[in-house]
Amino acid sequence: MTPKYSPGDHPRERLISAATALFHDLGYHCVGVQTLCEEAGVAKGSFYHFFESKEELTIAAVDGAWERFKELVILPALDAETSPEERVRRIREACVDSDGHPRQKGELPHSCLFGRLAAGLTDAEAMVRSRIGEIFAEWAGLLATAGECDIDQGWAVLAEIQGRLVLGFTTHRAGVAGS
Repeated sequence: MTPKYSPGDHPRERLISAATALFHDLGYHCVGVQTLCEEAGVAKGSFYHFFESKEELTIAAVDGAWERFKELVILPALDAETSPEERVRRIREACVDSDGHPRQKGELPHSCLFGRLAAGLTDAEAMVRSRIGEIFAEWAGLLATAGECDIDQGWAVLAEIQGRLVLGFTTHRAGVAGS
């Protein structure tokens, strides 16, 4: 869980990296600002220099994770010169399988940061929940584009992916998350 930092890593980026790892592993409510600062190796004052709140840091972490996820998982499948069904299958497999995938190599976590956070958020974290909702909408749209289908089908595939990830994470059964 402890990220490795280079001496030149910017404190803001270290906070985002620490937040991504801690929120993925522990959820939103189990991680406080002090823990985030300790994990990032920065003073608490630095936190408030870069972020007004834990919510603001969470949104930065979620945005960074989404960009990496699109780059490593979704966009390569969209670029493939294959059938719509094959593109969706590749995205689905990349999201839930770990065989030879960036998840296996440590580039992506084995479960979904977005789903993990969304499941634990309350009305008090409306900004974060709203941002994750926007990410899910974009993801469903990308799935619809990949599959050359309507948005409802994109949402259905996303629901299946998220369901499999939650069940796999909860039950620790690879067959649930994997194919």
